[in-house]
Amino acid sequence: MGLPARAPSTDAPVAGATTEAITELTIRSQQWLDAYYRQDAALIKAMATSDMKISDERSAEERLPPGLPNVRRALERVTCQFVGESAVFSARMTEQGNTAGESMPYRSWVSEIWIREAGQWKLMGVRLLDDTQLK
Repeated sequence: MGLPARAPSTDAPVAGATTEAITELTIRSQQWLDAYYRQDAALIKAMATSDMKISDERSAEERLPPGLPNVRRALERVTCQFVGESAVFSARMTEQGNTAGESMPYRSWVSEIWIREAGQWKLMGVRLLDDTQLK
């Protein structure tokens, strides 16, 4: 599953492998974002390279308050670009949870750099921006 050991050096996507890799990266991104929200240090570390960098440029008002139960998160407008054993993943993220009895959506953009190590996708870098920062 995922990319072959060495991706061809062309701009054309690899049929099948690219679709599988995009699906795999989308799932892994959602898992990592869930762990990041919960501040699950063990899972964050397990999914990342040893030198991973996080840049969360959202203010406290632009993200869900920590510790909410039943947070829902969706990724849309997903794009991936593959170069050899690396990928750049980006998506628009909508998070929802009940705050003060109200369900408010928080929209952000996420960009991630993934590296394939020993057959596993590892997160090398992530940047989170509020939706309004890109308008």
